[in-house]
Amino acid sequence: MQANQSKIILSAFYFGKFNNYFHLWLNSCKHNPSIDFILYTDNEDAYDYPPNVKKALLSFNDFRNRCQKKYDFEVSILAPYDICDYVPAFGDILAEDFEGYDFWGHCDIDLIFGNIRNFLSESMLAKYDKVSWRGHFSLYKNNTEINTVYKSQLHNSDFYKTIFTNPTNSLFAFEENEINNMLEANGFKIYKALRFADLKTCTNNFEMMHFSPSFQKKNKHQIFKYENGQLLRYFVLDGEMHTEEMMYIHFLKRPMSIDSDFNNINSFLILPNHFAN
Repeated sequence: MQANQSKIILSAFYFGKFNNYFHLWLNSCKHNPSIDFILYTDNEDAYDYPPNVKKALLSFNDFRNRCQKKYDFEVSILAPYDICDYVPAFGDILAEDFEGYDFWGHCDIDLIFGNIRNFLSESMLAKYDKVSWRGHFSLYKNNTEINTVYKSQLHNSDFYKTIFTNPTNSLFAFEENEINNMLEANGFKIYKALRFADLKTCTNNFEMMHFSPSFQKKNKHQIFKYENGQLLRYFVLDGEMHTEEMMYIHFLKRPMSIDSDFNNINSFLILPNHFAN
């Protein structure tokens, strides 16, 4: 890490069997050595964890109990997916693990990172309190005000209690909706122009989720390449090939296969719907 560079830690949780490209996720973390990662999991399979990725081995019930200790009411976490609505509270629940960092964040493991620092300038980090508004990646400034904003009043109630005690809390999408409303209502700034590839799942080809009509012109014919820590997007627009760098690509529930002769985790193509050298 360079001098005066913000210290960042990204958290993830996953209970059960990892996807078939988990080793590619780990390798993409490895190529971001100035950023630390902590993965909460019960998976004991042998993987080559890089020095900047800490595996916090614990059961789902252990993690649930850690959440419960923060509150004087009974939380409803019936399955691992229910934890999604608790991630805006990780700065509070997991404060001990994030101590000493300027920013903490959360991310999924069904993605591959490019060069994260290329998209997080120090001037941007100084200006904004949160980077991104999505559940698969968000970054928060690590201070008491930000870490407890999830307890703010919303809809004239302690809305977080409604979510945390509801058996169907995952329906609220707290990590992508209300938490951002709370931050902005309290005067905090969110950076929403992060460049990443969030793929649709119901298409054979790669198409990214985006709400701008003008964007769709360059959203039909594209592939990606991972090259030694950099993620590049190649797309056709008006009959010509264009290239742009992306911070990460998110596959969501899209099945991805790996070619039988796949042998280079540092340089490969990401095609619909498989990885190829």
